[in-house]
Amino acid sequence: MLPWERRPIEIANLFNPAFCSLLLQYGVRGYERESGSGMPYALLFFILPITLHPYTRSVLPTTTRTKLHVWLQENPEVRIDFINRMRNLTPYTKRSNNLWLPD
Repeated sequence: MLPWERRPIEIANLFNPAFCSLLLQYGVRGYERESGSGMPYALLFFILPITLHPYTRSVLPTTTRTKLHVWLQENPEVRIDFINRMRNLTPYTKRSNNLWLPD
């Protein structure tokens, strides 16, 4: 990961820890609201690769009633290069997760 002062402004803005922390908070709170239980730590690493990738974000279901496996069957292309996006965004997830504590 490049130091902040050496990153292009677009990258620095998109991966700003405060912004990414907000996305993580929304993801965790939404999960907890729908499931009635806490989000497993491992699922935290799915939030940024899904929400920051324009195409994946554009095909997200409009309702939480859609099951993940059904959505993936209907949109198999979202799995293309997903693991690399997850690996690349792991440092940002970890850094952003350190900025907040759930209620």
